[in-house]
Amino acid sequence: MLDATISKRSTELHRQINEVLLGRFGESFQPPTTNEGDESYLRRGIASLQRHSPNNQFSNYDTTPVAILDSTVMPMLIADIRADFEKPTGRLRSYVEIDHAGRKVTRWFGDPHETWAMWSTPPRFARIMEELGKGMYAGGRLARE
Repeated sequence: MLDATISKRSTELHRQINEVLLGRFGESFQPPTTNEGDESYLRRGIASLQRHSPNNQFSNYDTTPVAILDSTVMPMLIADIRADFEKPTGRLRSYVEIDHAGRKVTRWFGDPHETWAMWSTPPRFARIMEELGKGMYAGGRLARE
């Protein structure tokens, strides 16, 4: 007969992994099943975190002992993902976290200028529009007179 309980360690792993994936990428990590052990759930969680880790994306942890996965690899992946997400370059990214008083706080990371650059007019087009707006048939000519 199988033990149909989910361990506290699997529940804690689910909370940690979901906090990173859901808060930063909008992805949800599937909770542990009743017949899934801590080791297989940990390996599945590490595989899902690895996709978002720029430094450890192609590392192979198949033969790594569970003690090392739990104490070293998992915190390293989470710290790597957080550091990459919170760097001040790239488009704006938001992260909603709950502060010590239980309030939802949105934190923003990235460069606002890089985010709005796709909607701004490039200098070459601005010059062409300025040149076309001169002369007798300019669009704003009648409005100015």
